[in-house]
Amino acid sequence: MNRIQPDETISLIPDGSPTATIPPRYSLGVSPGSYAGKWTGQPVRHPLPEDNEDEWVRAQTGYCQPHPGPSVGNYLVRRDPMALISGDLPRFALLDYRREASHKLTPYLLGDVRVMIKIGGKNIWLDEHGAVETDYFPWGTQHRVEIGPLTVLATASLIENVGLALTLAVDHHSDEPVEVLLCCGGLGMADMRGGDRPECLLLHSELEANDHIVIADGAALFTDEAIPYAVRVQADAKEVVLMADTDDVLKRAAFRWILSAGPAQLNLVVSKQVSPSTPLNPAYAGQYISATKQYYADLLVGLEIRTPDPLLDAAFYSAVAGLDYTYAAPGWFEGLTDWPSYFSNNYQLSAAVALRQDARAKAALRFFALHPGGPGQVYHADGSADESGKSYAQNDGLFYAILQLYHYWKATGDRATLAEVWSAFCGTLEQYVSLRDSDGDGLLDFHPGCNVFLYQADHLSLPGAGFSPSVMFAAMLPRMAEMAQSLGEQGLADGWRLHADRLHWMLSDQFWFAEEGRFVSGIDPQGRRQVASYYTDYAFPALYSSLPVEKRYQSLLAMDQTLSLGPCLLRTGNYRPDLFGNNGVHQVGMCEAAEGQCREGRAQRGWELLHGTAAGATVISFCPGTFYEFASWEGQGLLNKHFGNPIGCYVQAVVTGLFGFIRTTAPAAQSWQPAIPESWPRAYLRLGGTELEITGQAAARTYRIRPDSPQAANLRLPLFGRRAVRSVDAAGEELAFITEAHPAGGFIHVELAASTEHVVTLTLSSPATLSETFAPSPKSKIAPLPVAATARYRTVAMDLSPYFNGDRIRPVNFWGYLAWIPGAELTYDLRPYVEKASATTGELVAGDFSFTVIPAGRNLAVLSLGDLDSKTNRLGAATVPAQFTFPVGRTIAGLEFLTVAEPRVRLTGMEGGRVECRYADGFVESFPLIVGEQLDSTLSPYATRTTVFRLAKGRSGLSSHLAAWRIPVDATRITETVTVRVTSFDIMLAVLAINLNFAFKVAKFT
Repeated sequence: MNRIQPDETISLIPDGSPTATIPPRYSLGVSPGSYAGKWTGQPVRHPLPEDNEDEWVRAQTGYCQPHPGPSVGNYLVRRDPMALISGDLPRFALLDYRREASHKLTPYLLGDVRVMIKIGGKNIWLDEHGAVETDYFPWGTQHRVEIGPLTVLATASLIENVGLALTLAVDHHSDEPVEVLLCCGGLGMADMRGGDRPECLLLHSELEANDHIVIADGAALFTDEAIPYAVRVQADAKEVVLMADTDDVLKRAAFRWILSAGPAQLNLVVSKQVSPSTPLNPAYAGQYISATKQYYADLLVGLEIRTPDPLLDAAFYSAVAGLDYTYAAPGWFEGLTDWPSYFSNNYQLSAAVALRQDARAKAALRFFALHPGGPGQVYHADGSADESGKSYAQNDGLFYAILQLYHYWKATGDRATLAEVWSAFCGTLEQYVSLRDSDGDGLLDFHPGCNVFLYQADHLSLPGAGFSPSVMFAAMLPRMAEMAQSLGEQGLADGWRLHADRLHWMLSDQFWFAEEGRFVSGIDPQGRRQVASYYTDYAFPALYSSLPVEKRYQSLLAMDQTLSLGPCLLRTGNYRPDLFGNNGVHQVGMCEAAEGQCREGRAQRGWELLHGTAAGATVISFCPGTFYEFASWEGQGLLNKHFGNPIGCYVQAVVTGLFGFIRTTAPAAQSWQPAIPESWPRAYLRLGGTELEITGQAAARTYRIRPDSPQAANLRLPLFGRRAVRSVDAAGEELAFITEAHPAGGFIHVELAASTEHVVTLTLSSPATLSETFAPSPKSKIAPLPVAATARYRTVAMDLSPYFNGDRIRPVNFWGYLAWIPGAELTYDLRPYVEKASATTGELVAGDFSFTVIPAGRNLAVLSLGDLDSKTNRLGAATVPAQFTFPVGRTIAGLEFLTVAEPRVRLTGMEGGRVECRYADGFVESFPLIVGEQLDSTLSPYATRTTVFRLAKGRSGLSSHLAAWRIPVDATRITETVTVRVTSFDIMLAVLAINLNFAFKVAKFT
């Protein structure tokens, strides 16, 4: 079978990464959204629990997991509420998604099916032997296996949303009879730990042990105490037997065939038995599969994409299928292997509008708006509210809900639904502002747990005014005003527009950081600007706001400079440590950033980010065609397959970003602003009755839009730094246009009267250099201080026992992970690590450093100013001092420190403390301690100017560490005293030891 090979035109990962390339695991298939792979069957190793934990932590920090494959259970096809579990190897299972009041998933596993072949006196499992060619389709899988004298083609698919169909086409090339057994069993609650691994589901044979199996009338009826109904399995075999305690089988029903030479067709069906229920007939297995193929083919009716990037196209079709997999009326689950919850920031709703799934979009809007509590909340799979978010913000996802309502209203003109949900949106907006604008200045506070608004920003904990929530607020107010005006509420509309204008002025004035050409993430109650940023701080101005165009454009350049990992990958932020949403690669972030790049005319950059996303969801994925919760630093998807936000965000970024189509309904004019890279010869997208086509490269390009009904159109077309020479319609008639100056290279605006087709051909001149004048200067690089220089110094240990005031600190990173566990503070028992131990002290060697420490007990000088409550912006004073001062009275050359620190994520890159040396002549020299240079999280070392001493896992199950670092001191002066102080809230610094450095005297020779 011919294969379309993966696109190799640009690198998927940056030069200098741990690996230069990631070889594709899969190739593209011959039909839209299909994939192929070649494997050798092998037994599956079930990981130990500690292996799962280690891999989960590695995934959280963005490290790629080298699973060469093949995997079992890594492919999932779902049609609410049932799912087919298949994978690289021919083993198949059926899953039933339960609706429950939880965001964790433990669904019903309705057994799996394995194929055993008895040949030449051996019992062989088909998924453990032989050469396997696998095709992965939106409707299921096909496995072609060559094993001995047999060729087996196994086809598996769902039967609507009630069961599983499996057919085996066997070609027997030998005269010796062969016995084939389809072995079924293993009911129970599914082990979804596989959400953290390549496997969607780990199929444990132990589940077979307590199955109750009744064999009658050629069928097997399974029951299990964990499942409230029976499961019926039937095949067209002449015999069904019960297997137990043999051939790796605890208890299974086996459907048995004896095959002679030639072809044979074996059919099996699995279904849940819920009264009333019509038994499925295995004779119709092929028809069941054909019907399911047709269902998924119908999803693509009216949808077509053709670009020069085959990965981008394949990922688009897979995202359309994924949008259906995650649908669970009246909305979309956020995740299928974890988080089966309704999130109000679901990009799926806007994607549904783009794909003309208006009925589903309307149902989801009404669900969120009319549910008690209003739009903007999180709901479990059973529709109940997630109470865990109440302490943060009950309506945190409101702004995305407003955006989705606006998209739906503009696309459909459905004024009745707008009027129905309007009061809920207005009431929730008022409630949200009162909650988040604590000082009444109009700027909104950031807060932890903001996942519903800024996806994967759960624990940034940024007290004070936040840029991203404030700019999104300012952007949504004009949209609310437009909808209010349509409902006749002119006064409300006028007030919101005035408030939006004021907010835009405040944001541009107070948050702009001219030195780096970007907006700062926030301003804390101390008046200090945040240094680290989240991708939304760079992308939201371009995506949603009416801030000055130069600042929007510079923000995108700064994002590339700060967060890019080469041409095709983008980090979510540069907060540290590398946990979840701090500093990793996230498919949803790349898609939303790509849309922002396209909106500002940076077509090439927008496409590159979409290409990197597509690669991680297709050929370098662990599960082809699957969008993941986030990705490794090499772009490979990790954790939680078929995750809702990246699925919807990718569709939206392709449609409304790359192709620039935001649907409107007549009599309003259709707006179209495509962002197709200038080197592409052609790009085509069909969405229902609307066709979009771009042909020709930048210097001579034709744009064609064919709406599904006569409609006027306003086109904004890129000039790519050139000048427009001519603009004509399909008949060659000159068209009037207006030129827009823009740092991306300019645009022209063309307004066209209502028609069923609009064609504009642009002829452009040679390139100009307008965009170069807006590029910000590169940030300066500062050479790091040496972390150790003991070869040049002799050291004397300071006695710090008078300042020791504690024996533990409490970690606050990773959502305050350990703060939830009583008594889970970290203590520092150094007895296993010290040398030359006496009754009270010992020597601890960290790299080139050597410190005298108190091994256990009260061995920390703990310093803190206190904590800023990011919900109230109130200061909680510390119970420990913020500084201590010790005398020196000598000339020294430097100071060495052994410390542990625990700062909030928000302090990344900011000053957290100081070391102040007071000299005898009265001069005071101050050395700032920067989070990320000398200070970092005790659980996850990331400081760049330290030597790390790692400790073993404690009661928390996580490793902690000590940090050794040095600062130079003026050796020409006498140092009277040294003060160590904490200068920022939300940081705890503990000092275990300090050394004084003395320069060696150099002998004089004559």
